[in-house]
Amino acid sequence: MFVVDREEPKILLTGGNDIEVYLNQKYSDLGYEVSDNYDDSIEVTIKGDVDTSKDGKYYLTYSVNGCWNKYWKYYKAS
Repeated sequence: MFVVDREEPKILLTGGNDIEVYLNQKYSDLGYEVSDNYDDSIEVTIKGDVDTSKDGKYYLTYSVNGCWNKYWKYYKAS
């Protein structure tokens, strides 16, 4: 049997895509929920840093990897 899964995994970032963090405030990731219509063994990798000692916009990339698909979602902190 050969399965073709054309549906991307879904990721929902808790707190939304844009968040506000004040200068020198401790940053804590708000978390996420991930699901896939076919694969139960989904891995999430988070890349990027938020340096609250410096003013600016910071981007974190959430990579969702399942058996068949790879999907990216961007999470922004400013």
